Amino acid sequence: MKKGKVYFQNNTVSLIILIISIILTLFYYMYFNTTNMNFEAEFSYNLLTVNTVFAGFLYTMLGNMVEFSTRPKIREKDKAGYIDKYFSPIYFGLFFFVISVSIEMLILFFNLDWYLSFLLFISRACSFVGVLYFITSSYMLRRMINQVRK
Repeated sequence: MKKGKVYFQNNTVSLIILIISIILTLFYYMYFNTTNMNFEAEFSYNLLTVNTVFAGFLYTMLGNMVEFSTRPKIREKDKAGYIDKYFSPIYFGLFFFVISVSIEMLILFFNLDWYLSFLLFISRACSFVGVLYFITSSYMLRRMINQVRK
């Protein structure tokens, strides 16, 4: 149990963003009419492009973080569990972008129209949350670069 507690303490920022985004998404879905979301192919193609670009940047950040973690001083911090907070926003962001890209691909390329307005809402919500994690990941990467430079 102690290991789980440490994991949550080391990833506080990621978990706070996740909880806030879930609450905001549920609030928006419950109190605003999302059943009338219009499908616009051009908007969906643009969203698909933006999501894949952000996911690509997150993969690049992940590569940088892996390279940084090979350095001896960073490796020591990683063994102690202090580096998880730098990786987790990247993982969460990638997860949400992959979900959004998958839904957009199903809608655009396979003409999936089953609960179309709900799928559009989930895709856009995942994209929004992914951008939040991208911003957090950029900040955390900057902090890691500052540590490596010292």
